[in-house]
Amino acid sequence: MKRKSHRNASIARLSIGGFVPPLAARWVAIFVTAILLPTPFAAKGAPSSAETVTQWSFEQSNDVNYDNWPDNWRRRQGPQYPAYLSIEIVPKSTELMEAAIRADHQFAPYRKLAEQLGMPRDWLFAERMVDRYLRVQLNGGAAVVQSPPIAVDSIYSYRFVGSIFTQGLQHDSAWIEFLFVDASGEVLATHATPKFSGDTEWTQIALPTVPPPQDAANILVRLHVQPRGEADIYGEAGFDNIRIERLPQLQVTTDQPRGLYAVGQSATATCHVSGLAEVVTRLRFRLQGPQGEALSEYEAPLDDATAKHLHGPMPATDGSAAKQTLTQSWQLPKLGPGFYRVYVDLYAQETQTHTATATLAVLEELTGQSGPFGWTLGSGHDPISRRELPQWLHSCGVGWVKYPCWLDPTDTQGADDLAWMMERLQERGMKSVGMLDQPPHELRTHNDPRTRKPLAPLLRDPTDWQPQLEALLTRLSMRTTWWQIGGEGDHSFLRHPNLADTVDEIRRELQGFGQPIRVALSWPWLDPSPNDSTGGWKAICLTENEPYTTAELDANLQAMKSDALEKWITLDPLDAGRYRLEDRIRDLVGRMLTVRRHQVPVAFISDPFDSKLGVLNPDATPGEMLLPWRTTATLIGGLQHEGSLQMPNRSENVVMSDGERAVMVVWNTTPTEERIYLGEGVKQVDVWGRSKDVATDEDGRQIVSVETLPTFLVNVHPAVAKFRLAADLQPTRLESLPGRQQTLQLRLRNTFDSALTGRFTVQTPITWDSPPQPTTVNVAEDAIVDATVDVALRSNAAIGRERVRFDFLIDVEKRLRFSIWRDLDVGPEDIQIDPSIRFDPSGALVVSVNLINLSDRQQDYNCYMLTQSQTRRHQRNQLTVGPQQQVSKDFVWDNGKELLGTTMTLQAEDRNSKRVLIYPIVIEH
Repeated sequence: MKRKSHRNASIARLSIGGFVPPLAARWVAIFVTAILLPTPFAAKGAPSSAETVTQWSFEQSNDVNYDNWPDNWRRRQGPQYPAYLSIEIVPKSTELMEAAIRADHQFAPYRKLAEQLGMPRDWLFAERMVDRYLRVQLNGGAAVVQSPPIAVDSIYSYRFVGSIFTQGLQHDSAWIEFLFVDASGEVLATHATPKFSGDTEWTQIALPTVPPPQDAANILVRLHVQPRGEADIYGEAGFDNIRIERLPQLQVTTDQPRGLYAVGQSATATCHVSGLAEVVTRLRFRLQGPQGEALSEYEAPLDDATAKHLHGPMPATDGSAAKQTLTQSWQLPKLGPGFYRVYVDLYAQETQTHTATATLAVLEELTGQSGPFGWTLGSGHDPISRRELPQWLHSCGVGWVKYPCWLDPTDTQGADDLAWMMERLQERGMKSVGMLDQPPHELRTHNDPRTRKPLAPLLRDPTDWQPQLEALLTRLSMRTTWWQIGGEGDHSFLRHPNLADTVDEIRRELQGFGQPIRVALSWPWLDPSPNDSTGGWKAICLTENEPYTTAELDANLQAMKSDALEKWITLDPLDAGRYRLEDRIRDLVGRMLTVRRHQVPVAFISDPFDSKLGVLNPDATPGEMLLPWRTTATLIGGLQHEGSLQMPNRSENVVMSDGERAVMVVWNTTPTEERIYLGEGVKQVDVWGRSKDVATDEDGRQIVSVETLPTFLVNVHPAVAKFRLAADLQPTRLESLPGRQQTLQLRLRNTFDSALTGRFTVQTPITWDSPPQPTTVNVAEDAIVDATVDVALRSNAAIGRERVRFDFLIDVEKRLRFSIWRDLDVGPEDIQIDPSIRFDPSGALVVSVNLINLSDRQQDYNCYMLTQSQTRRHQRNQLTVGPQQQVSKDFVWDNGKELLGTTMTLQAEDRNSKRVLIYPIVIEH
């Protein structure tokens, strides 16, 4: 006889006692199925390699006393946080809960049988099958609910996860905060989810992994539902699946804590590893350049003892045992100016298990000053002390600093440091703006702007705030005269019924402490500017939710009325999560050039520590946008916009000058080379601050490599650049009349410091006739002269835009040879012909001729397409186009690829005037 399996034997024993009813069998089957299914909260969230320290899924395990309140959590009390708001644990599905309760009731008679199968005595369908969450029902006011403290172990990094649901929130927002606090409960760092409002389905948010700050003892979780002004009467928010996870801590640091190095200074990267749970056999350093290019690497194999040390027994919770840590360093190869990333990868055999990174920047000494470009250091709790700030800001190229100055009257050390800092900023040529954004009793909210209060209501009664500021402002009045009322984006003074009187009263109260002061207000771009003639303010700082494009910023600044009120702006880089690095750099440089073009007094980055902007990391190490910002600010900050030159290969550019020095910013949509004389000793600086000498050709022209990213040409000759810009060619259009002499007039202005003498020749297209002899020019200092040149078009001259070059040889302080390029339109103004080519799937060449009538009369043309090939026939089409309309016609050649590399000619003959328009068309892919 076969022996029964252990499983079958158990079932047999259950059957000995008697007959098992079919209904009981069904209930047992339901139980077995249910017990094998994961609980709802076990399935919440994606699987993770991290270790979960604590999870609140708001199931019964989080509410052992069945009071529908999470155990050991507490809610904030106070006038703004009414106790009548309903906050409780509820099921996500009431119907499922009711069904589960009925199932538990019906299952009761068969529970003993199920327990013999291994069911826990306290097992319930209502607990096993129903998902719950913490619900906040609104009825005015706000709600904050806080978790019990969770102990922090410094050898680990932490990741925070949570899910949020909202329904009907118009004015309120819901979010989760995870706070590191010290042993006394002081907040050291805050990490918050985005804010949710309106109607939002359940959304899980996982915040980036972070190491605990120094002295962190515990983690607190705070669930917020708070209004942005008026509070919601109806609506609800839900919170669920809140997890605190810990992971091995792998940190990479550099021997300069802020990651800034001078050229020639050695740099060392160090990795610190702790809390690993797996064997690590290899450790690799990698060095990358600013755009991710691999530069160098160093691999450190780990011996068995080190690997065992890393993944050995967990340290005792009381901290008495030695914690498993490893420190490895790498002296980086010699680095030139630029931005760099150092990566450290950990391997278990051949599998990469962990990676971490640090950033550093090598700073080139650049000639110039940052002028109107500055930073707002908004919280006052940024990771750099006031004693360290002046030198660090100077190294970063900052010209203006906006800094919060509202301290507790008892904080004498803080006041001393603040006064010292303002004085050092002044000594280094930086201008400062004192910012009154939050009073001292609101300091705890500085860690996260979501909980900061608008300032206008807090300043209604001077007796509430004047005593707090008197001593401080008396000390600072000699060090800064600009004060901004409210932080960036605080528009609480907007539409204030008595704005002028209110701000003037605040200004008088502040001014009573010392020297006269000037007041600035934060103001939205899209609202009309306040009247500067009646209020006590002298400037407004314009802010927007999304950065303007270069074109939008230019248009808005162009449309802005000119008055005595200074218009400052915020100038934030584009979001790193939404745009490519190259696009962000081009956009930022373009907007900074626009700031100088319109002579904006000050342009602030609203929060340089915001990782989305990429200027700095939260720990004050450099981000990828720091050097592009610094290079641009330093090289153009003190210069005025002069204009743009016409370049041989049509690269876009902007010339900036202060009369003594000039800088050209140049870029192109495709990489190209420009040959143009710009001066002596010209250097090219890229956005990373890397400088190189520009080579010259046999004619003394610089050979400039132009890329898609802007570069800066320094040591440009200011007078030569201005001479080019001032040259004015008239007319700008020639008639397409073959053989007819037409006169070009070139107006020249002497931009040099003395009279100039010289000559020029004109280089025209080969289908034009122009005089070969040079034209002599003599221009007195500061004088203007007109020179003329006669040209004539041949019968085969093309229609469209053509380039004319004037080659100058002049004697001024020395003999200079340079060229000026100008574009001329050839042909009628009333008609536009746009030919284009393509190859269809069969390989046929299709030349499309688009005829655009810009006049108020009908036009008729015979269009001939001529080829260079003797074996290909010419083609002819008639086109008639009405006033202000356009028509298109195709010319088709089979086996069109045989024509690749040739030039076809389109002749458009006006059937009324008999004028002939000629367009050469190069056949290429």
